Amino acid sequence: MQSLSVYFNYDPKLHDSFEEMRPGENLYIGCDFNVENTAATVYVKRDGGKEWHAVDEMSGVRDAHTLAELIDERYQKKGHKITMYPDSTGDGRSNSNSTNISSIAELSSKGFSVRAYSKNKNALVNDRVNATNNAFLKGRLFINQRLCPTTSRCLIHQAYDKAGKPDKKTGYDHQNDATTYPIVYEMGLRVKLFSIPFS
Repeated sequence: MQSLSVYFNYDPKLHDSFEEMRPGENLYIGCDFNVENTAATVYVKRDGGKEWHAVDEMSGVRDAHTLAELIDERYQKKGHKITMYPDSTGDGRSNSNSTNISSIAELSSKGFSVRAYSKNKNALVNDRVNATNNAFLKGRLFINQRLCPTTSRCLIHQAYDKAGKPDKKTGYDHQNDATTYPIVYEMGLRVKLFSIPFS
């Protein structure tokens, strides 16, 4: 299992993007909270929202407070509307800037729209992996490798560990988590309920 890529449907040639963010357009940002290693992946939508293109990234950020400040300065103050897809466990976790404010509250305090699962619970890892591989397979997810080299590298290199789970020891997981939170939220498989009339 260690030799198998987690995101096996990602093809750097097939899924390369030359898209860049346009002035004032909406940005969709996934983020993973880690002290001294917070990561974020920035998306724009194309083709009427059918395609998601990663056009910027942040890695090795100190904490949620610093990330919120960076996003505010780089994007929001330049006219972009921000929608965040954070690590949901950050709702009950203080960041390292010595305050009692949770990581998700830091994002909300800047006026960002926040889309997350229920408190302290993320989508299952397998759901994120499957949703992301499916998005690559169906031509809905693309990565601008020149603007997002870390994102591309992590998608290529993260493998499964001996227990059959995505490896977390090689350091590729943080950026991949940030990259995939928006995808599972917006493109994850949903169970449709229906009724069958009978007599």
